[in-house]
Amino acid sequence: MNVSWFEAAAFAAWLSALGVDRIGLPDEVTWEHACRAGTTTAYWSGNDEAALHAVGWYQDASGGRTHAVGDLPSKRAAEHPHRIRHLHGNVREWTSSWKTPDHSMLPNDHDPSAPSDRPPAARRVFRGGTWWFAPRICRAAFRGSWSPTFREVYLGFRLVRWCSRTWSVRPA
Repeated sequence: MNVSWFEAAAFAAWLSALGVDRIGLPDEVTWEHACRAGTTTAYWSGNDEAALHAVGWYQDASGGRTHAVGDLPSKRAAEHPHRIRHLHGNVREWTSSWKTPDHSMLPNDHDPSAPSDRPPAARRVFRGGTWWFAPRICRAAFRGSWSPTFREVYLGFRLVRWCSRTWSVRPA
C-alpha cells in the first residue's frame, strides 16, 4: 500500500531480473478477467451489496481498515473460482495499462518494459475498490487513473507472471 506506479513496476522488474519468472503488473483487461471469474455480474459473487459483503472489504464491512490477505469477510470469499482474494475492496491496484479516453488498450500495455511513445508522466489505470469506499466503486468494471507518481494509503498492486504468452494471476 501507499506505493506509486513507478515503485510497483520497479519491484516487478526486480523480481523478473531474478530470472525465475517474468513478473509484471496485470493490464486492466487481465485484472478484470481475473476479478469477474467468468461472471457478468457487478461482483464475482453476484450483483447486490449482500454479494459484495460476503467477499469484499469495503466501506460498510471493513471496520475502517485494510485487512491481511488471509483475513476474509466470510467463508464465501475463499470460493473465488481462481482462488484470488480481495479483488473487490481492501486496496485499489495499479495495472500496467495507460489511461485512454475510450478504455482501449495500447500496444504492449501488458509489458511496462516495452518501448512506448507515451510520456513517463501519462496516467496509469488502477482497478478495484478499497476498504474506504462504497459498493459501487468496488464493482469489477470500476476503473480510475492517476499520475504514476501518485501514492495513497489504499493503493497497492498485485503481480502476475508471464507464462505461455498469457498472464497468470498468482493465487493468494
